[in-house]
Order: sequence, then C-alpha cells, then structure tokens
Amino acid sequence: MTDLWGVARRLAAWLTAIGITTPVMLKRADPRFIRKRFNVGLEPPVQELRGVPCISLEEAPPDRKSIMASRSFGRAVETRAELEEAVATHASRAAEKLRGQGPAANRFGGG
Repeated sequence: MTDLWGVARRLAAWLTAIGITTPVMLKRADPRFIRKRFNVGLEPPVQELRGVPCISLEEAPPDRKSIMASRSFGRAVETRAELEEAVATHASRAAEKLRGQGPAANRFGGG
C-alpha cells in the first residue's frame, strides 16, 4: 500500500490493522468510515482510486510574471569583490531560469 500516492508507511500500517490491505479494498471502503477514522487526509487518494480527479492537470504551466533567484550569502560578505561575485552568481541563476522559459521569455520586457 505504501506505493499508493498519499499513503505513507505509517498510514499503510493503520489501514492494514483494520483489514484494508490493497488499493482495491481502499477504493471499496465506506467513505464515511474512512473520513471519520482518518480525517480528510486520506480522502484525495480514495477519490482518485474511484476515478474522481482531485488535482487538475494543466495542459501547459502558466507563464511566470516574475523570476527570483534569492539565496543568503552563507557567510558575512566583507569586501566589494565578494559582493560583486555574489550578485553575479544570483543574476546568472535568474538568467538561467529566464532561458528555461524558452519562447515565453521573449514576451517580457521591451523585446
């Protein structure tokens, strides 16, 4: 049961303890019993087993309206050279993210 989305080892042990040992058995379990016994946490996997989608799939992810590359410096920056190096690293990472958006990146800015 632990290979089932949303069912971790501990939850699988609880299900096994009450006699639910396969995904088919979980699918056929009384929804009121499952909700009462396990709260709403187990409801999405049960609904998915019954063919009711709980997470909608997007055909294409929406274009980002902003890009952020933020990290702490990791240690105190004491010289201008260290600051310039850190800023260059962050700018490089932001540019990498922008290139990763492919043609969508051409619609941003003045280009």
